[in-house]
Amino acid sequence: MSSILSRYILKETAQTWLVVTLVLLMVLLTNQFAQVLGDAAAAKLPKDAVLTVMGFSSITYLTILIPLGMFLSVMLAMARFYRDSEMAAMMASGVGPLALYRPLITFALVLAATVGYLSMDLVPRATERVQIISEKAKQQAELGLLEAGRFVSFGSDDAVMYAEKVSDSGRLTNVFVQRRRGETVEVILAEQAAQQNDDDAGVRILTFYNGRRYEGVPGSYEFRVIKFEEHGIPYAMPGVTPPELALESQSTQDLFAADDPAAAAELQWRISVPVTLLVLTVLAVPLSRSAPREGRYSRVTVGILVYVIYANLLGAAKVWVEQGVVPQVIGMWWVHALFLLAAIGMLLHQYGVFSNLKLTPQARYAAVTILNRYIFRSIVGMSAMVLLLLLSLGGFVEFIGQQDDLGVGTYGVPEALLYVLLKLPRLAAGMLPVSVLLGALLGLGNLASHSEMIVMRSSGVSIGELVKATARAGIVIAIFGIVLGEYMSPPLDRYARQLKAFSKSGEVDIAGGQSVWVRDGRTIFNVSRASERNRFGGVYVFVMGENGGLAAIGRANSAQLTEENEWMLNNFAETVFTADGVTTRRLARTSQQNNLTSDLLALTEVRASSLDAIELYRYIQYLRNNGLNASRYQIAFWARLSMAAGIVVMCVLALPFVLGDLRSTGGGARMLIGVVIGLAYFLLSKTMADSGEVYNLNPFLVAWLPTILLAGATIIALGRTR
Repeated sequence: MSSILSRYILKETAQTWLVVTLVLLMVLLTNQFAQVLGDAAAAKLPKDAVLTVMGFSSITYLTILIPLGMFLSVMLAMARFYRDSEMAAMMASGVGPLALYRPLITFALVLAATVGYLSMDLVPRATERVQIISEKAKQQAELGLLEAGRFVSFGSDDAVMYAEKVSDSGRLTNVFVQRRRGETVEVILAEQAAQQNDDDAGVRILTFYNGRRYEGVPGSYEFRVIKFEEHGIPYAMPGVTPPELALESQSTQDLFAADDPAAAAELQWRISVPVTLLVLTVLAVPLSRSAPREGRYSRVTVGILVYVIYANLLGAAKVWVEQGVVPQVIGMWWVHALFLLAAIGMLLHQYGVFSNLKLTPQARYAAVTILNRYIFRSIVGMSAMVLLLLLSLGGFVEFIGQQDDLGVGTYGVPEALLYVLLKLPRLAAGMLPVSVLLGALLGLGNLASHSEMIVMRSSGVSIGELVKATARAGIVIAIFGIVLGEYMSPPLDRYARQLKAFSKSGEVDIAGGQSVWVRDGRTIFNVSRASERNRFGGVYVFVMGENGGLAAIGRANSAQLTEENEWMLNNFAETVFTADGVTTRRLARTSQQNNLTSDLLALTEVRASSLDAIELYRYIQYLRNNGLNASRYQIAFWARLSMAAGIVVMCVLALPFVLGDLRSTGGGARMLIGVVIGLAYFLLSKTMADSGEVYNLNPFLVAWLPTILLAGATIIALGRTR
């Protein structure tokens, strides 16, 4: 009997897993195939490497799809057993959770071993191969990849080029070129430039028109300046050398040997792939429990929401390990432990373990009543479904918005998907008030449609008690929103912006990604990265003159960004070009003010969405202490607090609609009412925030006024409810 049952469960799960995984893989590969073909057509990939890249991409996708497919297959298989009453028959025959888990865990262990091998061995090697292929294509295309306003490295020298405009024919306008040979720096400034092929297939000629050439050591008088009408530079196409491997491309053995938080985070991420599969398998069984005639897909929505939360927590944990916020010992393991404990708790609850515990009179008094739990489940369940629906729509729109950026640098479909996934917590935090209102209207509306609200009122349940019950649900959701908005969203939002910026600007970094080029007005900076925060290696400063020439060139051995946003340059040497000749200066230490911040290496600006409440408060204090306008950030700070209160008010606001004249209306009408109120609240909040910034209104009043008005309308509506 046991072996027959195990084979039956295993067959149902394995078949479903195979179908789900293949369908998801085909969907992703179809999109990836179109992107790879576009890259090949644009000479960003060799045409004979299309199938190779597709094969390597499928290996990477499988590390995501195998655990997800296992999770969904177990939920779908168990849901079918519940729907067809087969689970009831199994339990009546004495089949317990161990008998259910035995075939599932056996299958999961096989898949975990497979996905573990993929994650820790094949995927890094596949990523390395794709990186080498992309590097080869980039070296072959060279200046064909140049875009207006973007720095690009070229040639076998340590050279970089920047052009303000690039015509369709490839002609460059207002060109800056820098090459280095030891301490000697060569700079070319020209009005125009064009690229030509030489008779030698391995050589190209870059011809500049109407410009100047500077050559010398920064800080010295011996600078050679040449003014030209036409100047050509031949450069040899470099051979394909293995690029410096990103962490994703490094072998697992190298990550074990590395003593670096980023390497530890990447290592734990790889190990987490098979661990996630096992945890999801354990979690899927209690999550799939449903009524006998309930639909097979009724619990899948909840399962997908749980998976999204799980994946985002893992992403947040990885970022925290990289940044040193969480010790490496704790690392990402607390996320797996949290969901595993949740699964065990659900199993114990479903099998009646907790019901045997005797409560003291004080515990019974403190426990939540059945009515409160019933209302809580109705509101939270519907709110979760609405939030998932809105997140799916918002994520899809966000992904569509990435289409114009696909193919820029190394920003492809996998990076876009990861970017959207990292953005979901921020989207969820913003959608939470509207989701709660719609969920409360639908959840309480269902109770009213089935006359359950009338029964509650007839049983002596007062309006005040219903308000307390709905407010409790709102408070719990508000706490979830605070955790989501303050602890998950900011670091993931920063990481998403960095991921996109560096992927799109893959040509910006030179010397194996050890430095970054940035233009700030008439000044161009080249800053070497360093491991310590706000401390950087060598810094080159190029100042453009108004006559189209070079006004000054300087170099510092190192630089530090102070808390006052001031750059301290150490051992600074500068050569200044004037009409009278060349002057120099050398300083052991000097300061410089510019628009570059500590977000330089991430190519980002300081955004309120990327700061938690404490960081936002500190940044507000910094702006105020420096006499800068902080109203936008003050409004964002108070808006975070008002949002939490607004969630509670949204829950309570649903009561007048389900207790009044609209209690017999359908779900569509309630959805329309919720959408109208939610849009009005959103538009009022947005209008007030913009008006507060433009007209310098009180930030506290601007942020809290929509919630106060909503609370007033709720109190008036409740007062008219009978």
